[in-house]
Amino acid sequence: MNEAMVKRFFEFVKYDPETGVFSWAKSPNANSPKDSIAGSTDTAGYRRISLLGKQVSAHRLAVLWMTGSTPECEVDHINGIRSDNRWANLRVCDQSQNRQNVNIRSDNKVGVKGVRITKNGRFEAQVIANKTRKSATFITLSEAAEWVRSTRLAMHGEFAKHA
Repeated sequence: MNEAMVKRFFEFVKYDPETGVFSWAKSPNANSPKDSIAGSTDTAGYRRISLLGKQVSAHRLAVLWMTGSTPECEVDHINGIRSDNRWANLRVCDQSQNRQNVNIRSDNKVGVKGVRITKNGRFEAQVIANKTRKSATFITLSEAAEWVRSTRLAMHGEFAKHA
């Protein structure tokens, strides 16, 4: 976003960091009256706002609003809810950190993130961070779950998400 767009953004939109809601400070068109909620949720679950012919993600706009500059990297939703743009739920991160904070895959058959069952009935646990992969195989699911949890904490730090 260039400087002129940023200035227009601050003129038209207001942000409540407590709720994460953007609303129109000034009506941009007949369909968006002043004080109404700005934007809509896209198919991926992100809130997007159209202004001056450009669609922008609300989480990136929140960072701009709170810091005065657009993030050069990615913005992570700490709780994993893509439409939750409360300031306390957002953090600037790199791509690797953002990928660490993902939910358990829908095709996971054992119910533990990072663990799969092998053909011979053992449990393979895997954690990846910054192109570094650690894996181990266990006889029981509880051993694999314990290992993957502690390894994830060590490798992912504050971005570790276990479910």
